[in-house]
This record gives sequence, structure tokens and C-alpha cells, in this order.
Amino acid sequence: TSTSSVGSNPEINYSDGNSIEVSNSSINMTTSGASVEMTGGNINMSGTVMVTGSVSVTGEVTATGIPLSTHLHTGVTSGAQNTGTPTV
Repeated sequence: TSTSSVGSNPEINYSDGNSIEVSNSSINMTTSGASVEMTGGNINMSGTVMVTGSVSVTGEVTATGIPLSTHLHTGVTSGAQNTGTPTV
């Protein structure tokens, strides 16, 4: 493990190729197939979240107040028609 600074940005480099770099606007974690785990009471993010790969969730997923697992749709008809928008 080695620690260095690029300008005022600290960087930790591990012998297996993993690294962590901290700047004023970001934290970059590079892993060679390892997992990144964040634990705590609540983890809050602001901004756009981009995911490449699958997302698995234990618990409810809610978007703009509409729960994924129990939401209903208006305008449901049989056949090849589309439903209406989700409701709470």
C-alpha cells in the first residue's frame, strides 16, 4: 500500500492494483473485480446515479412516491393495449 498526493488530492494505491482517489468533487475507487461495500444507517446521494450491470434490492424501491412492488395502473384493458400511468 502506498499513499501519495496529486496536487492536493490524496490517493491510496494498493499492491493488487486497487486505488482510492479523493478530490474536491469526487471519490474514485478502482477495483480489480473486488466489491465496494458501504454500510451505515442511511446513505444519501444527490445527482444522477449511473449503473452498468444488474441492480439487486432487498426492500422496497420507490420512485416519486410510487412503490414498485405494490403500485397499480389506471386504464387496464385486456388485449394488446397499454395501461395508464402508475398510481400510488
